Amino acid sequence: PDNINSAIEVILQVGPDDPHRLAPLQLLAQIAQEPCFNKLRTEQQLGYIVFCGVRGDHGINALRFLVQSSRADPYMLDEKIEDFIEYLGGLLEDIDEDALRRNIDAVLDSNLERDKTLFAETRRWAGEIEHHFYRFSRAVELAASVSTTTKADLLGFFNDFIHRDGKNRRKLVVGIFGAKHQSALPTAARTRASHDNDNATLAATHALQTRNEPAVYQVANIRQFRTSNSLFPVQSRAQNKL
Repeated sequence: PDNINSAIEVILQVGPDDPHRLAPLQLLAQIAQEPCFNKLRTEQQLGYIVFCGVRGDHGINALRFLVQSSRADPYMLDEKIEDFIEYLGGLLEDIDEDALRRNIDAVLDSNLERDKTLFAETRRWAGEIEHHFYRFSRAVELAASVSTTTKADLLGFFNDFIHRDGKNRRKLVVGIFGAKHQSALPTAARTRASHDNDNATLAATHALQTRNEPAVYQVANIRQFRTSNSLFPVQSRAQNKL
């Protein structure tokens, strides 16, 4: 209850696992990592933990932002992340071929790096079997897609899935309000939190909208919560065959 830190996780889903969609996602995350850290942590000093990267859940991939802050509540953090996404679009417009090639090479090195231990290799193969994907040439397929990704491909992907006005954008925001930012919560949610021992915050946040029209909900049924949002469904194992 006395923890002063607030936190936010922003997830922008791009769809089921597919090399042609995952390739620009990985490349975008590679390009965004350093400027995200510089903007949100070094320049704006929002908090010690600032992260941007790829997230995968049951075969559904997404771009993920994570920030922990004692200075800003989740509403403001969401605004700052949206501002950075706008800034990122400008970086993509201005990126030259040499810089793009360096980032492509960095993604290729990461994907094609050999497993350092037998355990790591076993875990990689076991994951394909456990989730019934059976894509044992995944890294090679992804590398082929990454190596042929163009600036036009990257911009098209960004404008479609990541930008605020993207026609296929699907955004989930989860916020935790620390002790310093309880006043930012709507009255009903603040009352609920005061009787809860779960860090005196919400168990989950359905959406963070504008300060003038907040919409915060306690999630009681996670399955119902998932199906009520315009997010991609979890992939069925029956769809993945040998």
